[in-house]
Amino acid sequence: SSSRKLVAKDEWEKRLRDVKIRKDDMNKLIMNFLVTEGYVDAAKKFQLESGTK
Repeated sequence: SSSRKLVAKDEWEKRLRDVKIRKDDMNKLIMNFLVTEGYVDAAKKFQLESGTK
């Protein structure tokens, strides 16, 4: 049996809207995605444009 709680779509969307994410954190998340998924050229360009390391 699972102890997961189901959340209605409307409630989930409200929770997402209420979350505040700093631009620096979002840039790091994007950079991590690009690097781990093998988009090396895109990661280099994103680094130049955003200053993210």
